[in-house]
Amino acid sequence: MRKSSSGTRRLEEIEINETTVVEQIIALFLIAILILACDVACYAHLQLAFAKYQALQ
Repeated sequence: MRKSSSGTRRLEEIEINETTVVEQIIALFLIAILILACDVACYAHLQLAFAKYQALQ
């Protein structure tokens, strides 16, 4: 395997790293929003289950 000149290779690595950092930040925000949405749904479900439990007693 032959290496290209170090200057162009370094530039390609920097460009790839910048795009992956931006993509990782976007992915973290999306995961945080997903966790928040699941947490709200879980809380609402627990409230409903507790209300049904109290109604049975």
